[in-house]
Formats: sequence, structure tokens, C-alpha cells
Amino acid sequence: MTKFKTLILVLLTSWSYGQEAGCGGIANWESDKVIQVYDHPKGLPIAALQNKTQEENFLSFDILETQPDFFKVEIKYAFDSDPIVGWIKKEKEIGLYARNYHPDEILKFFSAPDKKTKVRAELNEYVPEFYQILDCQNQWALVRLVWNGKVFEGWIEPEMQCANSYTTCN
Repeated sequence: MTKFKTLILVLLTSWSYGQEAGCGGIANWESDKVIQVYDHPKGLPIAALQNKTQEENFLSFDILETQPDFFKVEIKYAFDSDPIVGWIKKEKEIGLYARNYHPDEILKFFSAPDKKTKVRAELNEYVPEFYQILDCQNQWALVRLVWNGKVFEGWIEPEMQCANSYTTCN
């Protein structure tokens, strides 16, 4: 493969995985799972972080980039740490909450990160459960919620995301 073809392949691969991710997230505050931070996807660990439940010092992050099984994040504790930039696995403990708190706010799960696309599902009530982040693109989060025996999955708009372990985001 020529250097030019390799460069094009690298650029297309980077572009297709959402260089402009921009979602916020948290490690589920109810989980004591250790979150490994790697130097690159499937690379070497550079940190092992875990919610400090006793101190109520929880992990939060910004998603900078996505790969099929990993997020590149800037991750830190809420109260006492400098951020670490690295890669974390996409796991059920990595997510956010929804912010459709009022009865007239319907949470829509879109088929793509755009309000003009098909709505896969709707929640007509606030569900204070943890939503797993599956992907992120242009501040839209692809999430999964399992609630009352039903799976809700789709893209939710930035205004309906709450990546905060301490407060509701209204």
C-alpha cells in the first residue's frame, strides 16, 4: 500500500468514528467497577480509576473521540484530581441520565443524531435510571436504557442529556 493510500485510510477511519464527539458522561455512581484508562484502544493501561463512594467523589468525563469498543476521554474525579486523557472501554457503567423532567417533555430516541430522522421510541415520563452510552457524535449520545423489561435504544439530543452524579441538570 502506498503512503498516500495509507494516509487516506487513516483520515477516513478517524473521520468515520466521530472525531467531534463532544458528549459528557459519568461512571455510574452506584458502581464500584474499576475503570481502566489506556494509552490507546487495546493498548497499555495508564490509570485505574474507581468512584470514591465513601467520599462521594465520582468520575466524570468528556468524550473526545470514539472507536468501535472504546471512547477517548478526558476523565477526572469531581473534587480532587487533574484530568487524564486516555481511552476507556464502552461498558454498561459508562453513561448518563436523561433530563426530560417535566410531564410535557418527551424523550425521543432517534435513529441517527439528527432531529429530522425517524424516532425509534419515546418515553413520556421521566425515568431516573442510568443510560449506557454506546456512541457519541456531534454532542448526540447513542444510549441504551433497559426499563420495565423493555429496551430503549437510540440517539438523544444534547439538551436531553445529564452527565452529573450530584444534581439533576435543570
